[in-house]
Amino acid sequence: SSIAFGYIIYKVNEQNRLIDKLNESENKALKLAKIKENFLANMSHEIRTPLNAIIGFTQLLKSKDQDKEAHNYTDSILKSGEQLLYIVNDILDLSKLEAGVLRIVEAPFNFPKLLSHLEEVYQSKTSEKGIDFEMKLDQDIPAILYSDEMRISQVLNNLLTNAVKFTGKGKVSFFANSVDKRDGEITIRFVIEDTGIGIPEAMCRPISVAIP
Repeated sequence: SSIAFGYIIYKVNEQNRLIDKLNESENKALKLAKIKENFLANMSHEIRTPLNAIIGFTQLLKSKDQDKEAHNYTDSILKSGEQLLYIVNDILDLSKLEAGVLRIVEAPFNFPKLLSHLEEVYQSKTSEKGIDFEMKLDQDIPAILYSDEMRISQVLNNLLTNAVKFTGKGKVSFFANSVDKRDGEITIRFVIEDTGIGIPEAMCRPISVAIP
């Protein structure tokens, strides 16, 4: 009947209007995500660039001959700058996750150099607390790795910071072991142990962070 046909036409038109609204909403969401991505990229550059400069020049200053008091001041500036950079990175990454624009950036980097920097930082932190720090690196791990150095550094820094924070006496240990090598790829297991208060065994479970 003409009524039924008219009703079908009405429903089809209504469905098309809904589709158009959905497409419009999707386009707006994509534009908003792009605006957020550009903003966060600019923020990352604008904040990290001066911070990296401060840290870099402080490291140069630290290498110069200084009296004990000046050396302590320089060391404090360096540690504070590095800690601020870690916090900024975490905040920016959280914002990127919420915006759905966090990306893994792969590039070659010097793995022993990364661990050497971590050892220097946390050797100093543990020394201040009167606890020991040991780091062991599996010699089978290649010196040059291809992955996201900043993400690896962030994860390890967060774990080590917590280990040092909750350890009042004893030591913090860090191990990097090669557990699998095949087809030009390597799987590395990072183990961080401490003699702090720990977590009840029932609440513990192994975690795995995959970074290409």
